[in-house]
Amino acid sequence: MRKRLNVPTILAFLTLALVAPATVAQTKKKTATPQKNAATAKPSATAAAPVYDTKPFDTSASKLPVRYRGHSFRKIYETVVLVPPKGEFETTAEFEQRSRRTLDGLHALVLQDVKSTYNADEEVMAVQVETTEFHPGLGVEREAGYVVEARKVSERKYPASNAFGASVIVTETSFETSGIIPKPGPLSGGATFQINVPRADAQRLKPDLRALAVVRIGDEQQPPFGKGEANGFRFAEAKIDSPSEVNVMEFLLRAEVADLWVFNRSTGQVLAKHSDRPDHAKMQLSVYESKDHDGYAIVSLAGNKDLTLKRGFSEYGGGCHIVVGGYYEIVGMKGGVWSTGTSMVDFRGRKGVVITSGDGTVLFDHPTPTEYGKQSNPTWLHGEEAARSMWQAVPNGRVEVKGDDYSSFATKAPLAGFRELWEWGVSNCGFPSFENKQEALPPMVQRDSQPRPLRGRPRGVVELLGRNRLIEELLLAGLEVALPLRDRGSDLIAYADLAARVASFAACPIQMKASSESAFGLNSKYRRVRNLIIAHVRYVGQAAKSITIATTYAEALSLVHRMRLAESPSWASGAYSTSQRLLTLLEPFRITPERWWAKVVGTQTRSRSGIASGGRINR
Repeated sequence: MRKRLNVPTILAFLTLALVAPATVAQTKKKTATPQKNAATAKPSATAAAPVYDTKPFDTSASKLPVRYRGHSFRKIYETVVLVPPKGEFETTAEFEQRSRRTLDGLHALVLQDVKSTYNADEEVMAVQVETTEFHPGLGVEREAGYVVEARKVSERKYPASNAFGASVIVTETSFETSGIIPKPGPLSGGATFQINVPRADAQRLKPDLRALAVVRIGDEQQPPFGKGEANGFRFAEAKIDSPSEVNVMEFLLRAEVADLWVFNRSTGQVLAKHSDRPDHAKMQLSVYESKDHDGYAIVSLAGNKDLTLKRGFSEYGGGCHIVVGGYYEIVGMKGGVWSTGTSMVDFRGRKGVVITSGDGTVLFDHPTPTEYGKQSNPTWLHGEEAARSMWQAVPNGRVEVKGDDYSSFATKAPLAGFRELWEWGVSNCGFPSFENKQEALPPMVQRDSQPRPLRGRPRGVVELLGRNRLIEELLLAGLEVALPLRDRGSDLIAYADLAARVASFAACPIQMKASSESAFGLNSKYRRVRNLIIAHVRYVGQAAKSITIATTYAEALSLVHRMRLAESPSWASGAYSTSQRLLTLLEPFRITPERWWAKVVGTQTRSRSGIASGGRINR
């Protein structure tokens, strides 16, 4: 049996492999190229081998040790993430106290994703410290972060074929990635540095450029999933036209990024610090302005994707609103009047906005309008108070849309960057300025608005609520809905008919399966319905958990074959149903409004391809 190396052993091996060649390489460079200046000078051949830092990081330093490697990511991960399980004789309180691990002081982690471009005319080196996409948990959620280390662990090839006889050789590659998921803030979306470098030194400096993140490690870490040590996972499935299968195990730390530095690895010279910039505390804005529709603009933040600003079409009166989750226009102004978007109107009076400070104090909690009014944007008497509360709650506060129990959009957003968005609105939307005018707002009493689960309710109630949720999702996606007069396997018909959005009429039948728990089922009788979409509305009545899984019959059937369930007695009789085994495989089919549109409008034209484990490709 082949002996499998564990992660610490691999890390130790890589450390030895990196250290020895580095000493030889620097000796050769010392002989071949004389020193020119402090920024690009090479160390002597007797320089100490690089080791991990063990002391709190000194942010006043102007020079680092030669070949500085920062603190050990592995050691930090073991300390704050890999908490031993609860012991038999340990109380729950003791375990929870032991699980809340934190590290004092600042730590430096050297980053991997650093790109640079040199302008020989200006003698300026542009250095980009970029973020990438991580997948904490089982890969359902996606968050941006910085890569500390990424390496290939294994690779193998195996033959595979689909049901039509097409054969390919699949390359399966496994990687391990270590990274930081930053809290929302000025440095959570990356940074670009402009460094003056003489042309004579630029070519030698470029390969030695490195960046490090100065971080504060928090105590709210993502626990490992399963029995392994990784707390993130990404999987890319092989297909006929792209026969590559990728597995990435991710080891992720959540931290506040206090600063980003660029330095010369060979000399230790610090070349730039983000904290030296006058705008260090500001978050960067990205502005999209439509060329086809006058006035329309979307302003987004680097590092806080759930908080944006939207400016409407000039032909409809313009107006600007702060947006949560890309959908909820919670507060803004139109025609000089405080207002919300139509997405915040609730005839029942249950929808509202809650704003909390960084320490959890409720600064604002009010319902939004219950009717549209005469204008396209409903007037909101509490609009100014809401905006002022968000201004006060920056940078660590949060805003939440409450009362939308079945939303497919994010209903919460950090307020980091709110002031930058509001200042853009002051210059471009007529927003009032809150600079030097902020008065302390009294805290409010927090209310509990969580709905009760529907366990034990009659089946008809669950189906009715599930169908209403499904209709709401389709309407939010920009689709129209019709109810069939006869039961031929379809509960709803979703369609798109407006010429402005589709070239021709597009429609799809939908079979809805609702459950107050987690369930998945497939019946072979649905094979006869063309272009059928099977929508499983799960956890009906549980706002925090309720989701919709939407598959075509072919996609659901491929999962049945993938799990080798086609041999079960239940499938032999024409159906298969389970509530547990397929949960992980079903996550990629979790629906959003954008996916609903593509699923319905694109179903008749797009090809379906996928590969299942065990060497089968499904199309």
